[in-house]
Amino acid sequence: MTQALMVSAVDTDAGKTFISALIVKTLNQAGLRAAYFKPAASGNPDEICADAAYVKATAGLKQSLASMCPFIYAPAVSPLLAGKMTGRPFALPAAAQALAAICADHDYIVIEGAGGLCCPLTAQPFFISDLAAAWQTPIFLCAPAGLGTLNHCLLNAHFLHTQGLALAAAALNHFNAEDFLHQDNLACLKTWLPGTPILTVPEHASGINDDTQLPLSADALTALFAPLPHPAAISTVRRQI
Repeated sequence: MTQALMVSAVDTDAGKTFISALIVKTLNQAGLRAAYFKPAASGNPDEICADAAYVKATAGLKQSLASMCPFIYAPAVSPLLAGKMTGRPFALPAAAQALAAICADHDYIVIEGAGGLCCPLTAQPFFISDLAAAWQTPIFLCAPAGLGTLNHCLLNAHFLHTQGLALAAAALNHFNAEDFLHQDNLACLKTWLPGTPILTVPEHASGINDDTQLPLSADALTALFAPLPHPAAISTVRRQI
């Protein structure tokens, strides 16, 4: 059975694509059949998912770009608003069908969300967190390493708990080991989120053409994933917020 992990973040541009790429790269280098999937992507004027292209290049994926993202929007707004603006609203059945298409050839799928956990996909409302609940995926949370991250990470962790969603791990991006604030943020999160791996990614890591790796082995990463139910059978029932 294919397993999945959703990469989300405390905000947009917090490093989801970068972390997704590193996870897929680590699994593929270990000889595992890993794939990338982003249900919806905004801010792509060329109608090519830039995030998918980055992951494909970084992880050395043979997976086609077309299979990675079914809903690509040019406006740099939420998928909900982009769907209204373009007349092509996000549809869960179509996204589930696209996900099911790559399950047959892959054992692990990294699903990258859009924005944060409460980024709206449809007006019902149906959020990224609802997608995680429907597909039963644990969450890998990305956050900046600096000022404000304690508040953002703890709020997100609390929200996940209220929604019955698992926080599998978290990563602090642009981490500077010589910065006292970064060190303290890391120490606090390790204390206040016991049992959750808190990872750090170097400040100047690019992910492409370098040796940047997440500080977790492929075996440790696969332990964060959970079995994915058959996507075609998923409904749009929303969890209570």
